Amino acid sequence: MRIDKHLPSADVMRAESYLIARGVRPLALLGCIEASEVERIRIRTKLQEHGDPGAIPFVLARANGLAEYGYAGAAWAVDLLRWVRTSDTMPAKQAVRIDGLLLGYSPFAIRDFEDHITGSTLAPPSYRSAG
Repeated sequence: MRIDKHLPSADVMRAESYLIARGVRPLALLGCIEASEVERIRIRTKLQEHGDPGAIPFVLARANGLAEYGYAGAAWAVDLLRWVRTSDTMPAKQAVRIDGLLLGYSPFAIRDFEDHITGSTLAPPSYRSAG
């Protein structure tokens, strides 16, 4: 498989790594692909080539032969993502919440998403402005 054609463009990698390096969010997931160890090394090399110096490129191998890749603002974010992906006991609902936080969604956005999914008809949250 030719990895280069499955990766985002250099412009996308630069833009995402720029946002991560500036603290906009803890993590940017750029893709998930079936990849051997050699292909994972190639992906990481491409991420390093096009990344901002303040962003940590990562390739996270999963047990099913897939690899997720992107940029992190800190090593703890990759560790937390790894734990979410490998935990056998974590409820799916919690994993989705952690993913949302890592990707930069606010607690309010995550709550609104859950309300939308469950069909909750609660009053609008007070954090929204009236005008």
